[in-house]
Amino acid sequence: MSLPLPFALSLSKCTYRREAHSDRFTNNAIPRPPQQPLDKPPVLPQCSPMNQSPPAVPPASPEMPALAPEPERTRPPQIRTWRSVAKAISWRAIGSLDTLLLSYLMITYIGPFFGLEQSPGEAAKAATYIAVTEIVTKILFYYFHERFWAWVRWGTSVVDGKRQESLRRTTTKTATFRTIATLDTILLAWFFTGSVETALSIGGLEIFTKIALYFLHERVWARVPYGVVH
Repeated sequence: MSLPLPFALSLSKCTYRREAHSDRFTNNAIPRPPQQPLDKPPVLPQCSPMNQSPPAVPPASPEMPALAPEPERTRPPQIRTWRSVAKAISWRAIGSLDTLLLSYLMITYIGPFFGLEQSPGEAAKAATYIAVTEIVTKILFYYFHERFWAWVRWGTSVVDGKRQESLRRTTTKTATFRTIATLDTILLAWFFTGSVETALSIGGLEIFTKIALYFLHERVWARVPYGVVH
């Protein structure tokens, strides 16, 4: 059965438009990624088994020394009070003998130049008063000076379990104590002789003798472990 010509033309136009629209939709579709063929198994990441041992560490070589454990930090040693007392007594025995000798010589031979005329007996008496009185004053000054420097950690170290002091620390301690002790000696000599010039002579001369004696005294005690607690 044949269709009329106008109807056949309209039907062909509709078919053409539908096919064209289908082709355009197919060409503009979102591309899909290629799928892996099913005949090949998927590749999985390789994982190490749980019981696998860690890699061996190569032994230390001269080029790569072994790591040594960190040394334990040692606390600075403590200075007991009895050590300061013992040092004060030992130094006072040395210092008082030096003061007694210097005072006698200055009063006997230098005093007359400053108008201080005394017999050898009076000179020995005045020198004894100075030396005995300074035993009390200098022991107190020395003790508090030692306690202060025991609090100051500067110039101290611990080597092989023993406390050591540097020469710079000993020199500084000598200078600070000599300043205090010389002022004390001058005041005592002035009080017992009444002559400022003679007192200054005694104090000025003992600076040199006492510095050497005090320095040696400190170096000896730096090697004595008594009263040092680590």
